[in-house]
Amino acid sequence: ARQPRYLPAGHSFHITLRCNSRKFLIAKGLRRDVLLAVLAKAKQKVPHKLYAVCLMANHLHLLLELVMDILEM
Repeated sequence: ARQPRYLPAGHSFHITLRCNSRKFLIAKGLRRDVLLAVLAKAKQKVPHKLYAVCLMANHLHLLLELVMDILEM
């Protein structure tokens, strides 16, 4: 099994997310709105500073900094 990742506070992370089968699923406005709402909700669960969001048609990029240490399970 994969070991849990330790994500220390104060470090910046570049995160990419890709749609299943590389389909163009983010292109529609409503889907973008839902995705941005999910990102806002995630901030409530895991405190972070979101510096940049780049939404593409079939993937996205996030640049963020964690406010507290995280041990990913």
